[in-house]
Amino acid sequence: MRLPLLLAVLITTLGSVTANAADKGFYVGGGIGQANVQVDDVFGSGYDFDEDSFAYKIFGGYKFFPWLSVEGAFIDAGDPEVGSSLGDETIKLNIGVQAFVAAAVFAAGGVAKPRGAIG
Repeated sequence: MRLPLLLAVLITTLGSVTANAADKGFYVGGGIGQANVQVDDVFGSGYDFDEDSFAYKIFGGYKFFPWLSVEGAFIDAGDPEVGSSLGDETIKLNIGVQAFVAAAVFAAGGVAKPRGAIG
């Protein structure tokens, strides 16, 4: 289980580093992690939903200049679920979180290039 997860993280990281190095052109990337979904007073019931789940995102875009890109992304924060049983009754609450995002990305001041001297 850990090896596939490690490979996914490495591939995602290396792909993102390569894509960000380009001055212009297409780029893609992704990420994995954990999402926390919190809903206070669900439907006025007085119940507070607070659960974690596996999450991922996939994004891509086009960089026109070092300071201007357009980007789209799909984010899936999972389907956290909580359940409870009382006698013969079972209650389950499931909240699915997905989103599509489109954005124009501006880098204020252009691209920063670190400089320094020792001694």
